[in-house]
Amino acid sequence: MAYTSVLAESVRSLLQARGWRCDATRFTIRAVEPTLDNIKHVWMAGEAIALTGTEIAQVRPTRILVPDLTPAKEVERVEEAMRAAGREPRVNRITHFIDILWDASTAAVRARRDAETADNFEGFVAPELTAPDRHVKQYLKLGGERVPDNRLLERALSASGSALAILADAGLGKSELLKWHEWRYAVFYESAVAQRAHTYPPVALRVPLRGLRTLSLDAIAHYLSRPSDEDDLPALNRLDSGRFLLELLRRQRLILLLDGTDELMISRAKLEEGLRELRRAVDDGARLAVSSRLGHLNSTRTIGTIFDSGEIATIEPMEPAGGRELLLKNGADPDRADEVLKALQSSKAQGIPLFLLLAYYVNLKDELDVAVASSRTNVLLALLELLCVRDEERLGVDSKEQMAVLTDFAHWTHLLGDLNEHSALEHLGIDVAEPKAAMILNPHALLTRTADGMVVFKYTEFLLLFAAKAISEDWRRLGFGSVTGDLRGTKLDDMTVEYLARMLGLDDIARGWSRATGEYPLLRRNVLAIALARVEDECAGESPAVRSACLSGLLGGKSLCDTLLADVVVQQLDLQGWTLRRLSGSGSLTYCVNARQCDYDESVLQLNTEGTEFPKATDDAARLARGCTRLDVMIKPLKRRSADGLVRMISLKECTDQRGWSELRRVGAAEQERKFGGGERFWVLTESGVRMLTRYAFREHDDELPGLMSAEPDLRVLLLALGNR
Repeated sequence: MAYTSVLAESVRSLLQARGWRCDATRFTIRAVEPTLDNIKHVWMAGEAIALTGTEIAQVRPTRILVPDLTPAKEVERVEEAMRAAGREPRVNRITHFIDILWDASTAAVRARRDAETADNFEGFVAPELTAPDRHVKQYLKLGGERVPDNRLLERALSASGSALAILADAGLGKSELLKWHEWRYAVFYESAVAQRAHTYPPVALRVPLRGLRTLSLDAIAHYLSRPSDEDDLPALNRLDSGRFLLELLRRQRLILLLDGTDELMISRAKLEEGLRELRRAVDDGARLAVSSRLGHLNSTRTIGTIFDSGEIATIEPMEPAGGRELLLKNGADPDRADEVLKALQSSKAQGIPLFLLLAYYVNLKDELDVAVASSRTNVLLALLELLCVRDEERLGVDSKEQMAVLTDFAHWTHLLGDLNEHSALEHLGIDVAEPKAAMILNPHALLTRTADGMVVFKYTEFLLLFAAKAISEDWRRLGFGSVTGDLRGTKLDDMTVEYLARMLGLDDIARGWSRATGEYPLLRRNVLAIALARVEDECAGESPAVRSACLSGLLGGKSLCDTLLADVVVQQLDLQGWTLRRLSGSGSLTYCVNARQCDYDESVLQLNTEGTEFPKATDDAARLARGCTRLDVMIKPLKRRSADGLVRMISLKECTDQRGWSELRRVGAAEQERKFGGGERFWVLTESGVRMLTRYAFREHDDELPGLMSAEPDLRVLLLALGNR
């Protein structure tokens, strides 16, 4: 095999990741740039001392690449050899070349511009403040040590192949912290370029994850390389694939700052899959940080399984001196800053930057009532009502009416997605001539208009808060039946669940659970999630026995049966006396005690049971065989009209196994509906049911069944339930 220099081989792999055709022999690289005209390049790469004038004259390269720390005299010698060969002397240190290839200078501009935005606190901070002007020192706990924020990345991401997870409650400044470090690295980079340093530091790029549909290097590269109407950030057109992004990460050319894993609208399984891809990149040399809201169980739990404890940092609330500095920087005089600090000093919002700025903005002067101060949710609602008071003169709408409109708007947005002005007014029942229409047409301080004309909440947290307020008000005033439509049609996200847990009374949750039957899997799932969030609020740090008693009090007993646990985390309970049967979905039952003393079936075995030991039953094979026989009979009528698929519905009159179809409904594979004018009733397969049963019905061999049950966990639960005598 012909010799190829290490540097030439490295460049070859980088160019191939970029999508170029390329080969390398000895020091010579022949590459074809995939443009309209397929530009051909002949370069050389290697230790300068090994590049002889004779070989340079033979190859006649248009560019020569050398290691970063090559002495200036060697660079001059190679340049002279290129002149002698009739070529313009273009000698690049390898880091400089890589940064030309991916346009790192534009990346630094993007980083600086992103860091200078104040989107998380827009309207509450002085607009003229830059990233360093806005910054107020905070402290984090990292690996048991207290670390100042300016030393965080130096401590956690100093070496290649290192990772960091930043966890904090909402409003503590996760995004601001990442922006500040993004700005610092942009300054370091631009300074090194200006000084013509031999090697350049990496560029740090923040990626807000809210808009991504999945978590992967390809999705991140797509976001960075495409222009957006929502911001004024230059697109990094050359960073157009996950493969090329990985090569740049491996070569320490950039650091990824992934902001908000809790804002990804994906399942826990997909989140874990994405984080494991990022962990593989770290193992390959990448440096990256992720941030998440601390209370988001799916996100923080998954981070806890992927990141080591020494890689996880938590942001502490600001000390009074830091809070005072923050307020002074944003225009408060000393007396006003002290007034705000005093007003929040006894509340759960003390030391949280967003609450401090919001309190200053809405002119909070007096200490909050004890009932309000004891809950961050209530503090936030009180401050937002004061914000509405501030907006009364501009809009000509009473603050109470503003809160009501915002609540209704959040309800419809949460239910239907983004709305334009016309649709928003129509769903709100507001005529364009009414004063209240100004809240949509001349958007309220909490709303904004997107580039494509949609009216949306500026902050997702506020949307979810008002959506939870809408649900809780109807639930308490009109009864649980008034909100079943909202709760049975969608899986509530963790933040909405947390808000509802704090807004609802214990009796509200208990009555909801008693009426949430297995007929609507998501309805029962959502009420259980609210109950579990209430347990986390009231029993944090308590023993499993205390937590178990709290949950059983909310549920009116110790039974979790016929329940969908989609992304639900049940943790740290004493399971003695509990009944756990016919559970489904990708949930977790972790770190519980006395599992042997509960009544359970095999459905618990398809859950994540880390830290909880359930003895496995031994008669699965016989039950699975009986279940297969029964399911074959059930789906036979669905195969009669089509050889390559299943008919999606069967009338109750034709159905000979109603109990079997009820088991299909319990795993979310079927629903009962009225068709043809509301007369005849049918069993109708859901999308997941069609997929699962089609794979089952048209498998070629029975020995494919174990793999199929692994891919479709609900199939195992279904077959075991059907196989019960």
